Amino acid sequence: MPENKSAITRFLILDECLRNQYAKFTLSSLLEKLNEKLIEKDIRPIGRTQFHKDLNYIEYDLGAPIIRTQDGQSKRISYEDTAFSIRNQTLNKSEIKTIRDSLATLLQFKGLHQLAELEELLPKLDKEFDLDAATENVIAFEENPFLKGLEHLNPLIEYIKHKTQLNVTYQNFKSPDAVNFDFSPYFLKRYNQRWFLFGQVKDLNQITNLALDRIETIEKSSSNYTLNTTYNWDEYFDDMIGVSRSPESEITKIILKFKPAQTPYVKTKPLHGSQKPVNEDETGYTLSIEVIPNYELESMILSFGNQCEVLAPEDLKESISKRGHKFNDDEI
Repeated sequence: MPENKSAITRFLILDECLRNQYAKFTLSSLLEKLNEKLIEKDIRPIGRTQFHKDLNYIEYDLGAPIIRTQDGQSKRISYEDTAFSIRNQTLNKSEIKTIRDSLATLLQFKGLHQLAELEELLPKLDKEFDLDAATENVIAFEENPFLKGLEHLNPLIEYIKHKTQLNVTYQNFKSPDAVNFDFSPYFLKRYNQRWFLFGQVKDLNQITNLALDRIETIEKSSSNYTLNTTYNWDEYFDDMIGVSRSPESEITKIILKFKPAQTPYVKTKPLHGSQKPVNEDETGYTLSIEVIPNYELESMILSFGNQCEVLAPEDLKESISKRGHKFNDDEI
């Protein structure tokens, strides 16, 4: 089952509705009921496309006995066996072993006290399901345990879960003095070994991100919490590299040219999911990506040194040039 919490909530709501033999849901009324329940739980409602994907997942991946019957001019949808529930599904030994190995891998990530509780589950799983406990460590995560701000990580997770309004003291790199934010926290993201907190400053109708290593203090605020009713975090980062974006930013087609030595690298490790080839010849490899221009994009381009040239758009080309980068064939 997908790990996304909102997806699991949707499946459980649909499961409850489809078991109700007296409700006589149509597809339209089922979607309406689902979204009504999601809103009650402060979860963003979904559209018809996602709704049908969810039904297909329940029916074909979870084995739900869904039937569609004609009732006058309408088609009703329900479970053929009302005793069925996806809540009653059991895991086989192979699935338990997969979960156990995934937990063992996840526990290599340091800094979250929630993982310490999971660590106690491993020997219990091994004993209960007679699993092979000798799982060889074959993967490692790059970590910086000395990174400033990690002490805020666990409290922030709880504040986000419980929708707690905060007063945050923040020291920006560009300002000599710290500032205070009355802040509604929504989401945490790790990028380039740094953690960032996303949320909304009181009376400011836009998303703000704060680097945890620049946060000095966090306290509970007496102000009301502002619910997130706009942003889907699964989609928020799709059109960007990194974590920063301005409210007026728009998706832009970026065209980059790489020298031949870099061609295998950028082909096998795309810069972004939107990457498409434009041209390839003896002078190099040209590609396009469609992203929101930001500081992290420029930093990524600059990281290639003289191996990468910006062909378009012109304002990005000028910005990179001002930061001292030139695409010079004579340089090594």
